[in-house]
Amino acid sequence: MTYDLAPLSLCALGPSFGAHEAMSVNAFDTVLITGAGPVGLGAVVNAVHRGAKRSWSSRSHTGWTSPEC
Repeated sequence: MTYDLAPLSLCALGPSFGAHEAMSVNAFDTVLITGAGPVGLGAVVNAVHRGAKRSWSSRSHTGWTSPEC
């Protein structure tokens, strides 16, 4: 990873990594992420990496949400 990309990944993945760690997200969990910006997409990546069976993301500014919302 280059020095140009490293800060981007830490900014997007870092906040949710700590949150998922604190909540002990695992394969039995469903995760709702509100917002599909860089941090929200990082949260989806972290949830999938930790094995969450579902992770939903919604972008309210465009009017779409997940099917269960």
